[in-house]
Amino acid sequence: MNGRKIQALCVALLGGWAFAVSAGFAAEVTASQAEGAKTQAPAARTVSLPAGVQELRYESGLLTLKAENADLRAVLDAISKASGVEIVVQEGVAGKVSAALPGVALEQAIQTLLRAADSGGYGAEFAKREGESLTLQRITVVRKGGPEGAAQGSQKPPSGQPPRNAKELKEYLKQRYGNEWRVTFTYGAPGFDGIAGTIPGRKPPANETEAMEIAKWFLRDTAFLHGVAPADLRGEYKRHSDDLGYSFEFRQYHQGIPIERARLFVDVGQTAGLTKVTVSNSTLPDVSASASPSPRLARKRSDSGPAST
Repeated sequence: MNGRKIQALCVALLGGWAFAVSAGFAAEVTASQAEGAKTQAPAARTVSLPAGVQELRYESGLLTLKAENADLRAVLDAISKASGVEIVVQEGVAGKVSAALPGVALEQAIQTLLRAADSGGYGAEFAKREGESLTLQRITVVRKGGPEGAAQGSQKPPSGQPPRNAKELKEYLKQRYGNEWRVTFTYGAPGFDGIAGTIPGRKPPANETEAMEIAKWFLRDTAFLHGVAPADLRGEYKRHSDDLGYSFEFRQYHQGIPIERARLFVDVGQTAGLTKVTVSNSTLPDVSASASPSPRLARKRSDSGPAST
């Protein structure tokens, strides 16, 4: 073998050795990086599920939850343990909650749960830790407006005044319940004429009883808008249809006396897996009544003689 062939063979052997060393080093680096990524990625915390909760997971800042008629405080405690975020629940916050959350941010999830609670009237305050990015540190669940506000469940806009037009009403409903709402509104008239929209986090009704509970809850929650106290409304089931769902008629009463043609018609159904609520309003928010007849009616009765029975 001449000198040139020996030199070429040595170069080939050295090149193959260098490639093998380089490939081996790259494999070791890749494996090391993968191992580091595994170490850095936080593992999902395992928590015991409260009664009524079928699923609860918190991964990458998103909460997945399926709950039906579960205790609100127990659900909040489980979320705190799963997320590692402290949740302080004020005394007096209680009730049942049903919700289906398919992986949503924790703040949005808490707000949705509090809106879905059957007792209503609750809010949340979020405390964040300063740093390169704001990190959620503590959530405080409180009752809004004291015992009376919690019982009514109706939440006023920041201005404290009812919406004055359709635009303000739509903005309020979107902020309160999420999604876009359709509204009909008569300027200068008390209350609204009609509203329709969906409520994320509220499980669609499976029967008439569940639909009635949602209707009552929604009327309590919107009492500030339609202006009639829940105690002055009496509802009854009317019909069921594929388009509207379960339809109810709530008659308005004043001091135990029904008011003619003063009603709230409520349809509770579902669309795209979400609870849909439609309300038509013909109530009289500022109604008043007197036990004695008006002077005009008294004169008319006097002029016409004794009333017949």
